[in-house]
Amino acid sequence: KKRKIILGLKWIFFGKEISNLTYEINNRDEILHICQIITNQEIEKLDQILKEINFDNSEFESFFSKNFYENYENKDVFGRRMLWYILVRCLKPELVIESGIDKGLGSALMIYAQYKNTGEQKDKNFEYIGTDLIKKNNFLFNYENSKFKNYKFIFDDTLKFLKNFNDKKKII
Repeated sequence: KKRKIILGLKWIFFGKEISNLTYEINNRDEILHICQIITNQEIEKLDQILKEINFDNSEFESFFSKNFYENYENKDVFGRRMLWYILVRCLKPELVIESGIDKGLGSALMIYAQYKNTGEQKDKNFEYIGTDLIKKNNFLFNYENSKFKNYKFIFDDTLKFLKNFNDKKKII
């Protein structure tokens, strides 16, 4: 218990963030099983999708900014975002809307998922919209990525944005 308290105090006083919660995840099998229940896809297919999150792949790597590589020595920090990624890849929504993008870590992952979906279904117009009240410094998504440009960031109140939103697409 002492060790956990010490780790908690270290995080509070010396951690790099207090709101976005980047963390490693060790229960990948549980993520796969949850996604299997939601999507009714085979575990093997879901595992293949999860393996797309791989920094040995230069295509994947190009969706992350220089700030990401400077600030995250351990790059396996996606945590719960891996579940979101699998769901976007399996359910193939035409539009992903993310509220509270903070520094864009989940954004980079969701935009990559929509890029992969576009590669599989070229006849569809896959998009991503991320919203946050304040534009943060040290953004982690690579704006200069040339592979997928069908994204938009809105730095305003999400509820205000959604009040005027009336798109009738398949949305997550």
